[in-house]
Amino acid sequence: MLSLEKEERKNRTVLKTVRLSPDIDKIIARKAASKGIGKNALIVSILNKYVEWDSVVEDLGYTSVPIEAISSLIQSLDKDSAFSIAKQVSKSVASSLPLWFGSSNLNNLLMYFETSAKYGGLWVHHRTEKQGRTIRIIVYQPFSEIGAAWERGFLSGLIEGVLGYPPKIIQHANSIETIIEVKE
Repeated sequence: MLSLEKEERKNRTVLKTVRLSPDIDKIIARKAASKGIGKNALIVSILNKYVEWDSVVEDLGYTSVPIEAISSLIQSLDKDSAFSIAKQVSKSVASSLPLWFGSSNLNNLLMYFETSAKYGGLWVHHRTEKQGRTIRIIVYQPFSEIGAAWERGFLSGLIEGVLGYPPKIIQHANSIETIIEVKE
C-alpha cells in the first residue's frame, strides 16, 4: 500500500530545476513569506496563472487597466448604454472561448467564469451552484444602478452568445443572481 501511495504522489507533480537571479529569489522569498506560503508554492501559483490566464489574454489582446478607470468609464454611462455596451463586449468574450478552452459550451463557459474571477482583477466574489438542470451564478458586489446594468448586460450577452438562449437574471440588494436552465 505504501508504494502505491508513493507512486500516486510521484505522478501528481514533476520535479524541475530552474535558475533564478539572487534578486528574483529574494523577491519570491519575501512575497511567499508575506502570503504565509513556501517559495515553491508561490512559483507554482505564478506558473498556473501564466498558463490559465496571462498567456491566453495576451493572445486575445487584453490589457491591464486600473479598476478605478473601468469603474469611472462605466459610471459615466446611462443604464441603457451600459447594458448595451456590455452586451457588445460579451460577444467578443463569447467568440474567444474556443481559442481559450478549445470549444464554446456550458462547461467552458463556467470555466471562463471561474478563471476570470480568479485572475481578472475585478475583485468580485461569486459562487456557482448546480442543482439538477439549474445552474446559479451569484455575484456579490454592492453594485451601483449603472454597474448592475453593466453586469446584467455582460452576463446575459455572454451566456446567450455561448448557449443560444438568455439566462434569467435577478438583481438583489448586494448581488446579481444568474440562473441558467440547461437545455439538451
